[in-house]
Amino acid sequence: MAANRDNRADHGREESPEDLPALVPKRKLEDAEMDITPMIDITFLLLIFFLVAAKMDSQKAVGLPDARAGGAVLAEKAVTVIIVPSGADAVLVSNGDGGQFSTDLQVQEDEIASYVEEQLDSGKQFVLLKAGKGIRHKEVSRVAQAIGRADVPSLYLAVKQLE
Repeated sequence: MAANRDNRADHGREESPEDLPALVPKRKLEDAEMDITPMIDITFLLLIFFLVAAKMDSQKAVGLPDARAGGAVLAEKAVTVIIVPSGADAVLVSNGDGGQFSTDLQVQEDEIASYVEEQLDSGKQFVLLKAGKGIRHKEVSRVAQAIGRADVPSLYLAVKQLE
């Protein structure tokens, strides 16, 4: 009965923090380590995909006129000179490797002649001139004359084959 009395006496009283049972400290979560292996796998798969899907063509795309007659030429054995439009009457002339020649016409013609001579001396057999659709004949003729100063065995004008 005395225990009953003690319980009733404690019932109305608020408990102090010392009377509460000791709380068990929460376990610290281990530092979560993220497995990056799948991420690396995806990265390599994307890299391989883009390497395979990318068009590895060093030749610049030029909108060529359609062919009416002609034969195939191996671009690997040719010195390539490319003429593309740049503005109203201006054109840009570049080599097959993507390097551009000067915009000053006299300097440009000298650079074209020396470039063609270097390439022919290094084993190339002929010159392939790519002029985009809409390039004026006078520009093609001017560049062809500059190429001709290099004692070229054969000069070919590139056209698009009809399908």
